[in-house]
Amino acid sequence: MNDTHGETGKGWYGFDLDGTLAKYDGWKGIAHIGEPVKPMVELMKRMHDEGKVVKVMTARVAPRKLEDGTVGEQYVTVPDGEKGTARNYAHQFINDWCHFNLGFIPEIVYQKDALMLELYDDRVKQVVPNEGWLVEDIAMSKRQRTETTVVKREFIDVRWWERVNCFLLGMMVMAAIVVAIQMYVSATTTVPEAERKLHDAACDYMQSKINERVEGLLK
Repeated sequence: MNDTHGETGKGWYGFDLDGTLAKYDGWKGIAHIGEPVKPMVELMKRMHDEGKVVKVMTARVAPRKLEDGTVGEQYVTVPDGEKGTARNYAHQFINDWCHFNLGFIPEIVYQKDALMLELYDDRVKQVVPNEGWLVEDIAMSKRQRTETTVVKREFIDVRWWERVNCFLLGMMVMAAIVVAIQMYVSATTTVPEAERKLHDAACDYMQSKINERVEGLLK
């Protein structure tokens, strides 16, 4: 996400609590915060160590809508029997969680301001600045085009290989047919020719013997 709102001062980076920094599988009370999500926790700690301002942004500390429809402080009773505002107790539990899992206690807010540079949140949908396009839609479109290109390339490669195989098979069949024809021709022409020559030689031999016999009788 580009810095489109923090040019006028030092910006800060927001991290959602439930579902981002801490595992969330349903609301279980103001005192319950899930186990840390290690990749996000490590990222927040690393950014803090680099000198960046990081904050936890969570609706847990937002003003509550009361039964009469107005927005104000909601009072709750925690397990130890004490009664106080929901926001104060939320701050207390989040501070304890952060101190234990992050090693420091960041500022806790419930809304962004003009200095927020980035927000890490499991529910956020990033929009291209001044364009109105969802980044996830652009990524999906690119992924679909890539997958389509890969499928087409694989299809073309398969068709090309099939054609090569068909060509080679056809050449082998044609070669086999040519060899068979040559063998047939050799069988039908070469052998009779040899027999004819042998017959002629035998006839010449017999004729020469007959001539010699006749000449002997005439003498």
